[in-house]
Amino acid sequence: MDAIASYRSAVRAAYDSWRAVCAAEGQQQFTWQDWAWAVHMVQSRSIRLAITGCKVLIPGIDLLNHGGAAANGQLVLGKASWQLAGEPAVCFVTSQHIAAGQQVLWSYGTRGNDDYFVYHGFALPDNPDEDVQLFEGVGQLTGWALQRLP
Repeated sequence: MDAIASYRSAVRAAYDSWRAVCAAEGQQQFTWQDWAWAVHMVQSRSIRLAITGCKVLIPGIDLLNHGGAAANGQLVLGKASWQLAGEPAVCFVTSQHIAAGQQVLWSYGTRGNDDYFVYHGFALPDNPDEDVQLFEGVGQLTGWALQRLP
């Protein structure tokens, strides 16, 4: 759960920094709970587009559930009737026929549950990509191994 602790620490540091600026300028401040809620709402609804490398908020995309290997589509840059002239559009393209009532699924990538929880707000019950850190580094591993030598 290092990712969760690290994420919380970074969000708290940003909040503390923002509070100092607001106090110096005499601006209204929000509570830690309001700040954390707002950051988590944006974080859990934004995605990193592999096609651009940028983290973005795209209306409607956050409604796509994680399907893993069962995903039935992907995001691509393309053209859409509603796009601005000259600007590429991010489109969801299905890889198979989607029947009425069938869930539209997209893969969020292979990750451990701490990452899914921090960045998307869920965890998978039987995540095949779950990981656990046993040692903080090579030194700790070596120390553990040396204690068990005869």
